[in-house]
Amino acid sequence: MPTYDFKCKKCSAERTNVLLRITHDECDRPHCCGQPMDYYITTPPMVHWVDPVIEPFRAVATKDMPVITTTKQNREYMARHGLVDANEVARPPTEEEYQRTKKEIDDSIKAITPSEEVSANMRQQGLDSII
Repeated sequence: MPTYDFKCKKCSAERTNVLLRITHDECDRPHCCGQPMDYYITTPPMVHWVDPVIEPFRAVATKDMPVITTTKQNREYMARHGLVDANEVARPPTEEEYQRTKKEIDDSIKAITPSEEVSANMRQQGLDSII
């Protein structure tokens, strides 16, 4: 239920933070000097804004894994670590970017793939199911 502030026309008495239903009638308003008080517009209370676009999450791209709670924090985190949000990619990669990424992936796979000699040794030991 919302709160209202009221002021008397005659004596200027004020009543603040009066709790009333949204569908209140004139008879529900506070009375002063024998008549209902008028609404008095004041500064609204400060409200803590929570960005409704994202739910809080833990960023796992770095070791510190901070909790991200706003879109602004997410943008700053992504920029600080040279990351790109998949939702903000506006164009497909160029052929050069594609080839560079493909080479990086191939190099990564090659770095963890056992050599032929190691593979043969693993097969002899019955460990070929993990190759």
